Amino acid sequence: MHHLTTLNLPTVQGAAITSAWLDQAVADFEAKGGVIKHYEIRIGGDIGGQWNGPGAIVLSTGQSANDAADAERIRALADKGAGITAIKYHLQIDARRIKRLAQAYGIKIESKRGGNRGTGPNEANRKATTERGRKHRQELARQAMPMIAAGESMNTIVKALGCSKATLARAIEENSHVAN
Repeated sequence: MHHLTTLNLPTVQGAAITSAWLDQAVADFEAKGGVIKHYEIRIGGDIGGQWNGPGAIVLSTGQSANDAADAERIRALADKGAGITAIKYHLQIDARRIKRLAQAYGIKIESKRGGNRGTGPNEANRKATTERGRKHRQELARQAMPMIAAGESMNTIVKALGCSKATLARAIEENSHVAN
């Protein structure tokens, strides 16, 4: 069993060959105009309030100052009630990055989806539109009942009333109590 676990490990000669190949590939890439950025490597340490454990390798991109500035800009908008989408378009930052920074810096961003139905400045408009639709369907049902009693087809009734079959069906279902 021991030979199976060590079978694919690189040998010292293999590591040297791989290193030479990698050095050549990097040189070819840079010769073609490619740019390789070099980053600091820290061993262990505290990143974003979480200890990475002893011996863990952490790549530091030097973005911590930018992250802190972006987090403050996100916090300012979130405190005003902005949601993820508004923050994304206002700051031109990817939504995933906004969520990551909000979590890392303890920023609470309110969700704008659902949850606030029935409140806000558009509530009166929504209620008025609902009422208009209800009255329209009630009138359709009132006009359709005599045609239905006369044995007219649904296609004929829909054409005469200028509505869709789905609207007529809903009107009849909602207003079956309406007398002709």
